[in-house]
Amino acid sequence: MEGGRKPSFGEMLRTWRRIRDIRQADVAFRTGSSARHLSVLENGKAMPSEALLDRLCDVLEIPPRERLLLRKAAGFGPFYAPIDLASENRDALRASLSTLLDVYQPLPAWVATRQGDHLFSNAAFEHTLAAWAWDRPLFQRGCRHFAELIVSDEGLAPFVVDLDEVKRCLFYRLSRDALIDDESGSMEGFAEHLRQLGGPDTPLPVPVTSDVGPVLRLTLAREDERLELELVTTTVGTVADVTLQTLRLECLVPIDDATRTWFEQRADAEVPHEDASLARRVS
Repeated sequence: MEGGRKPSFGEMLRTWRRIRDIRQADVAFRTGSSARHLSVLENGKAMPSEALLDRLCDVLEIPPRERLLLRKAAGFGPFYAPIDLASENRDALRASLSTLLDVYQPLPAWVATRQGDHLFSNAAFEHTLAAWAWDRPLFQRGCRHFAELIVSDEGLAPFVVDLDEVKRCLFYRLSRDALIDDESGSMEGFAEHLRQLGGPDTPLPVPVTSDVGPVLRLTLAREDERLELELVTTTVGTVADVTLQTLRLECLVPIDDATRTWFEQRADAEVPHEDASLARRVS
């Protein structure tokens, strides 16, 4: 929205109805409402009941993440609780995530929260940062979050090609995630933390209809080495269980043969420094 203003419930509802190319009368009929009431909702003169909101989301086939946007704009809280991977009832989840990360070998993969907490990673991630960041001040101070290392001049930023565009895309994602559920201010706090490390002064405003996309193009280059990568981010939750959508599984995917060969050659390599171990497992 203009000036960074968050879109209202009515604006988002109208946007999704137009995306689905459905008339107000048809939506009203399928949700048991009326075209007049739907017009009132879209014009911001009223808010729906929680039951009607659920029916609207179903009829308009709104994805789980965007449903959270609508719930928040309509005055309802999120319908999931924060994930605590340290709890005993999450043993199976931790084991599954660990196995999934190993499947990505020899490609670097890791699990983090939307709020910026790096949870754990596979061996390929350890090898990659050991090769590129072992002597960087931020890494040596214990930083293990990839986004922090990317934006900071004391991290990997000097190696990032088209750094400004990469920063823009990172903040674009953060501002979109903050719209979904940031009652605690954790997303804004993480964005401010990244700005202090070297990000733009302010994040870009993100319209609700903007497609942030799951893939970020990233090139690392130094002397005679160059890695052409895509940073792919996926959520762990499913349509049936969005409680896990506070977690992100991220992976660096090579987009040329030379980069793939670089990873394959280091699949069984020793991590050159003890400090370079990034497998900070949640216990």
